[in-house]
Amino acid sequence: MRTFVSLFCAVLCFTIAVQAQQRPDSVTATQTSGCCYDFLLKNRNSGQQPINGFEIVVISTGAAVIVQTPGPAAPSNWHVESVSLDTVRFAANPTSVGLRAGMNLGGFLVCFANQASSFSIQWRTLYGATVISTGTLTLRCAVSCDEIDARGLGNCCYDWGIRNRNSWNVPINDFHLEILNRGVTFSSVTLPTAWQVVQGGVNASSVTFTASPTGGGIIAPGKDLFGFVTCLNIPPGIPSSVTVQAITTYNGQTVCIDTLTLQCAVTPPGCDSVGIKLGPDCCFEFSVANRNTSQRAIADFHIAILTPGVSFASAPTAPSGWTFTTGTNDVTFFGSTPIPAAGQLGGFITCFAFATGVPVPIRIAWRTTDEKHQTICTDTVELQCSVEMSCDTVVFTQVPGGPCCYSVTLKNRHMPYGPLNDFHIKIVSAGASFVPGTVSAPWPATTLTPAELAIATAASALPSGNDLTGIDFCLQSTSEWVTFYWESTLDGRVICSGYQRVKCEGVQQKCDSVRIGLIDKCCFDFVLKNVHQPPSTITDFHIEVVTAGVTIQPNPPAPSGWAISTQSPTNVLFKEITGSGLPTGSLVGGFKPCFENIPPSGVFEIVWCTTREDNVICCERMYIQCAPSQTTCDSVKPKKRDDCCYDFTVQNRHLPAGLVTDFHLEVLTPGVVITGTPSGPGGWTMTYSSTSVDYNEPTGNGIPHMGDLGGFVACFDRIPPSGIVELRWCTTEGQRTVCCDTLRIECAPSPVECDEVTPSLIDSVACCWDFKLFNRHQPASPLNDFHIRVITPGVVITAVNKPIGWVVSNNATSAVFSTTSPLASGTSLTGFVVCFDTKQIGNRPFEIVWETTIDQRVVCTDTIRLQCATTGVERIEGNIPSQFQLLPNYPNPFSSTTTIAFDIPEACEVELTVVDAAGRTFVTLVRGRLEAGRWQAVFDGTAFASGTYRYILRAKDAVLMRSMVLLK
Repeated sequence: MRTFVSLFCAVLCFTIAVQAQQRPDSVTATQTSGCCYDFLLKNRNSGQQPINGFEIVVISTGAAVIVQTPGPAAPSNWHVESVSLDTVRFAANPTSVGLRAGMNLGGFLVCFANQASSFSIQWRTLYGATVISTGTLTLRCAVSCDEIDARGLGNCCYDWGIRNRNSWNVPINDFHLEILNRGVTFSSVTLPTAWQVVQGGVNASSVTFTASPTGGGIIAPGKDLFGFVTCLNIPPGIPSSVTVQAITTYNGQTVCIDTLTLQCAVTPPGCDSVGIKLGPDCCFEFSVANRNTSQRAIADFHIAILTPGVSFASAPTAPSGWTFTTGTNDVTFFGSTPIPAAGQLGGFITCFAFATGVPVPIRIAWRTTDEKHQTICTDTVELQCSVEMSCDTVVFTQVPGGPCCYSVTLKNRHMPYGPLNDFHIKIVSAGASFVPGTVSAPWPATTLTPAELAIATAASALPSGNDLTGIDFCLQSTSEWVTFYWESTLDGRVICSGYQRVKCEGVQQKCDSVRIGLIDKCCFDFVLKNVHQPPSTITDFHIEVVTAGVTIQPNPPAPSGWAISTQSPTNVLFKEITGSGLPTGSLVGGFKPCFENIPPSGVFEIVWCTTREDNVICCERMYIQCAPSQTTCDSVKPKKRDDCCYDFTVQNRHLPAGLVTDFHLEVLTPGVVITGTPSGPGGWTMTYSSTSVDYNEPTGNGIPHMGDLGGFVACFDRIPPSGIVELRWCTTEGQRTVCCDTLRIECAPSPVECDEVTPSLIDSVACCWDFKLFNRHQPASPLNDFHIRVITPGVVITAVNKPIGWVVSNNATSAVFSTTSPLASGTSLTGFVVCFDTKQIGNRPFEIVWETTIDQRVVCTDTIRLQCATTGVERIEGNIPSQFQLLPNYPNPFSSTTTIAFDIPEACEVELTVVDAAGRTFVTLVRGRLEAGRWQAVFDGTAFASGTYRYILRAKDAVLMRSMVLLK
């Protein structure tokens, strides 16, 4: 019986052990944006094996790991070992043991491309080549598509543009256009740089463009590209409304499909024609074709700007054999060899600038004339350009006149083009100021204080592409480095800003410096540097023990050219024996005393002095720690300043002894971010991201051994409900990592309930919104800041208004409302008014992000999608109609946009609205006085649900209504 029981117990224990070994690791995925995820790996396997490999495999059709930017990223001490279209493998660095049992590790960042809203992946944890655990996850992505624009250039020509906005975050390297109207073909095709036509084109109904793989033409995520210019050939009898299907692809795989309806307006036959091609930086190339029926040669080509606030950015470029003359807003090209009948000539290039700095549609008039300067043909064209944003630059050049004298050059390089007429410099470093009488500038000074210089001109603004020189000054400073903040402005509006740091060569530390390095147990190498002011040589170096009982061993080694002058048990004096002394700016090492009778702590105190011929120059006290039985490390002490703002003090305690010149802080708790701008002690610089901050002492002096330094301040947000945030810190000396460890801080948790922001459209024509703010977050607190920021490119803020008791500051993309009387918890407030301009995106829906804050700490944030009510109205050339008429919309049904046309027989006030099934008006397409003729407006239903809608025309005494169907 005992044998049977023993056998039963053995089998049972074995079964339990097997079951325990089956407990796997776990993996969770947190969506960071679009289709990007942060994977959190938890080592929970029963075998308690460390994990040094992690693999993710896509197992659903239509999804793939994105190799392009942003590619997979690994956490600290890990790296991306391999990546393909469907697999990514991470591995721990060779010097790391990987993830130990019971530990968690996040930061495995992977972005996916998917053709469906959800897909599945399989994950594996590994130790070497052995699979420890495996599992599957279903992921979901927010799907959005690329945006296709067709800008009319006249004469049935269009400039096609691609805005890469697909949520799969893939680039675009193919673009296909197909005409859906039978009999209509392309009459000409022009393409951007680094692209080529691989199929179809002229005299065909389709064309396929492909980017050169080595030419840099691929459209990266978030980027735009225009310049696909096509002209249409419409045979007689075919309507001028043409439908074109546009397809973007990547490596042969379809990314997005869209259908656009074009209204083709043809210049009457018998006149010259002008082709237009968009180049970089709002520059256009015009091509003149001699097609006039009189067959007169074209001797002059004239361009005039009709849009206010637009000017030529630089001198035009003429084709070979031609030259030009310019006026305020016009240019005339003329050549020695006119363009003959049926001839064509390109190379007429003009670039445009905008007074507001923001691109707007450009209306121009062109004219061709003959050799007698008589007009042959004339027409007007609207141009549209998209300019890559760039900024001005400021260059500080040291000049003779003193140890810290500089000349500043302002380079007007911002895009979009525009002039500058204000420039502001402010000293932000403590202990520095302008030397009176040394400041000069080419423009009059509007502000001149010891720390600020502002200059402005009322007559001669700095044109785009030009430099402003001659801003000269000298500084007086107590530190070696001085930091400036500068702004370039136009009529008080900031165009660009930045920081610049300069070095004052003649300013040095007031005292000499001494660095020590541990040689063995309690023997040290002292390195002396001559940096004192006023400068002189050093002839003596003295070391004295202050701590009672500690002694210096006899006859310590001295560097070459130095010898011991006197020595006692607690003192040693080294003297430079050549008589020349240690020169200013030089250093010498090799003073190597050993110490005895050390106290149990291993720490004692000395005083060192530098002298010249027995005259003391500098003396300083220094703590020294002898080597313990094992090496020791630095420590970091956090001190709470606010809900989740901490002041970290770094204590240099590592052995072998050395400096701390860098301090790195990294967030380990998933989801937690660093908010605001971290700050460091005086003289330290910072680089930071949303999850880490690096502090650096640029002079190399750093924190000495046994020294403590605070002032490393960082604030954190998006705190988990536990309120606990785990951080990793590291100290380094130069490029060598000294110590790393983790610590935990306690913060107030993130709100379990957040504030509410409700927008109300108050002016459908001007696109103005009144935002209602409701303070309802928990844990409760007042609010004293409300921030609205545009995140859709091409949308700008045009005007703002504020509630009583609040102030507002704004620029083109953001508005910040602030008050000294905070909004109490549980109360709401309206009157936060912001107006937007959405012309550049065709009145499509756009997105803003809002933040509520208290004392600059972000409390809540969210994104709101808006759409302005007005899309604009366009007149169609033709005969004056005889009656009021509302035409059927086309297409109908439609999936995104549809065109509504109507006739007005006489000038009158017109309103065109769209109502839902309940009769509620929610979009006003047209409101205002229109001249007689046929008009059309475009309704964009992208943001609305499928269903039947009615559109109503009210003009004079006429009220007309039709229905349309939106299908998605």
